[in-house]
Amino acid sequence: MNIIVTALPQYPQEELDEVVRLLNTVPGTVKFVKGETIPAEILQLQIKNYSLQKRLSFVQYWEILNMYRIINKIPPENYAVLISPNKHDESWFSGFNGHNIFVDSNDWQYFSDKDSKYGIAFQIVENIIQSLMKLNIDDIFSEPNIHMESIGCINDFCGNKKEIMFKLRQGYICDSCVQRILSENIDIVIITHLKALIDSIRNSMVDNFSLILNQIPKEPIRVDEKGILTIGKHEIRLGHQPKSLYYLFLNHTDGILTNSLDEYEVDLFEIYFTVRHPTTKTLKNIEKNKIREDNLKLKKKEILEAVKKLLENDSGYKRFLKEKNSINKEINNTLGVKLAEFYMINTFTENPDKYYKINIEKDIISMDERYVLNKSKTT
Repeated sequence: MNIIVTALPQYPQEELDEVVRLLNTVPGTVKFVKGETIPAEILQLQIKNYSLQKRLSFVQYWEILNMYRIINKIPPENYAVLISPNKHDESWFSGFNGHNIFVDSNDWQYFSDKDSKYGIAFQIVENIIQSLMKLNIDDIFSEPNIHMESIGCINDFCGNKKEIMFKLRQGYICDSCVQRILSENIDIVIITHLKALIDSIRNSMVDNFSLILNQIPKEPIRVDEKGILTIGKHEIRLGHQPKSLYYLFLNHTDGILTNSLDEYEVDLFEIYFTVRHPTTKTLKNIEKNKIREDNLKLKKKEILEAVKKLLENDSGYKRFLKEKNSINKEINNTLGVKLAEFYMINTFTENPDKYYKINIEKDIISMDERYVLNKSKTT
């Protein structure tokens, strides 16, 4: 499959080169080819008063791309992508129609102008996947696989533009969208290559952002005796289960191997039980408070079952990934996109191993002893 990537004439050639180069960093069956930018003279003939237009509609984008296909004899099975400095008239970051895609090149300056290539490349791959999934972007409210509430999936709508950085940093495809991909019988070689490209762009983007984020003073993390989590002056409001998972990673700042999560059931159970019953530390304390033994066993069983489900390797720890993304979203919403990156649970590679970890130093973590695991239980 070939993807021809072109641009409107205002978009710098060197930036177009960078986007195409980034898209070809992962070898595979999908080939990204740089196309010549569309001459202004041609656009003027096609769109009345083109030079005066700052925004373009879906119809105008598809007209431009169809014309470009005809001129360059692009086969219908190949994709044509247009990078546009002209905003979309409904302020969409991107969109697709069949095998035609446009991506808005504006508003990527959340971190620096240099990083715009990551967001643009990500949007190109995302739209190819969405096209292969046959998402109905003409009726976004009835399309079940367009998420109006952001969950970190590549198919989040991101009506609030600030949420797009959360989506890009997660590079996640939710269970529902995975099932849609399977139902559409998309070539496994193609979708595997596209997902690997999503992961590569996401990792490069996070690493690039980290160079800037490292200049920002780190806020301390505190967990008090009641189990309340604060980062700096901001309380992070999480339910019992996500809070327990986050505290597990605060206890394991070196990270946890992505294929070894189920080895931490005992640790997570201990934390989860304490989070659910913050006034007690040990069984003796509970006995002193005259809580009936059968009730205690019931609570323990309930928590143990929840822990097992969360950490069981069911098609790649899908329950864990869902919970991880909900934690990261709450941190992102509370702290904002710049600061949140420090405190999220992310994936890190140290060849040949991959880890989930919160990439922060131990010296900025202050936890009440109730939530600190014994060394004997963490090794």
